[in-house]
Amino acid sequence: MDDMQVMRPVSYVPRGVQVLRSMHVFTLKKDESGNVLQHKARLVIQGNMQKQGSEQLEVWAPTSKQPSLRFLLSIAAQQEMHLHQMDVKSSFLNAELDEDVYIQLPPELETGGDRQVYQLQKAVYGLKQAPRAWYNKLKDLLAGLGFKQSEADPAVYFQFMNGQLEIILTHVDDLLIAAADLNRVQWIKEQLKGLVDIKDMGPASYYLGMEISRKDGKILLTQHKYTRELLEKFSPMGLRGRDSPLEDKTQISRTAGVKLTEEKASKYRETVGALMYLQTGTRPDLAYAVGLLARFFQSPTELHMDLLTFAGFSELSVCAAER
Repeated sequence: MDDMQVMRPVSYVPRGVQVLRSMHVFTLKKDESGNVLQHKARLVIQGNMQKQGSEQLEVWAPTSKQPSLRFLLSIAAQQEMHLHQMDVKSSFLNAELDEDVYIQLPPELETGGDRQVYQLQKAVYGLKQAPRAWYNKLKDLLAGLGFKQSEADPAVYFQFMNGQLEIILTHVDDLLIAAADLNRVQWIKEQLKGLVDIKDMGPASYYLGMEISRKDGKILLTQHKYTRELLEKFSPMGLRGRDSPLEDKTQISRTAGVKLTEEKASKYRETVGALMYLQTGTRPDLAYAVGLLARFFQSPTELHMDLLTFAGFSELSVCAAER
């Protein structure tokens, strides 16, 4: 954070200005096989305590849509494009803030008796406006390389170089680059490396919880790791893999059965939400089952929970595109 000049200590805070608290969040970064790659500790601002003001009106930031990913893969397969992936390190910390924000560090980072106040100069995770600040920064960086923003999906950028289409799909700090000329792919990556601290992931193989593979002119999408993690996480609830989902004719009342406790109801919503991502990613055959279960979000019952454990899913592949 010192190298990126994220914050600076201050001795004075203007009257009436809010000083936000911060905390540490610890996570594990895993590869497509579930192996731990890195133990991560991140300083996060408690943005939920931010008072809504005019400086935070612009907080929305787009992320790529599933149809855009499938569209990109279709073009990549048809035009035999190279498909490479990059990951921006500490992406939000690259974006400058347009407003004054003051914070205090977690107690474990303070060495003196009094709590030091800092003024943020970059967009730290947890701030309401941080995603928007990074989105604007990335948009400017890609525009500087000649890329135009898609009107259909603002998280997709494209340009034509020597008559050949080049596409960059963005999802916060994950970039997917598609181009027919490998030299152009390398040029784009080198330019980005000179602008931000970014990791070259090489040919795309694992993107947003989906495995990407190529064979015989086809591009295959799978969610094996995601599915295994779902089964492992929710197996205590009875969730298990099945060869087929609920039948399309399955019907159930909203009020049938005993109402779940709030703890179980929360688990029900979390599980259905996880299945939604699987369904929109690579398992469209789950659409009816997930749609049916989602109707009972507000007040699920024991019967709805029983249906959830029989929703059924297995590790199928989806052919995203072929030549």
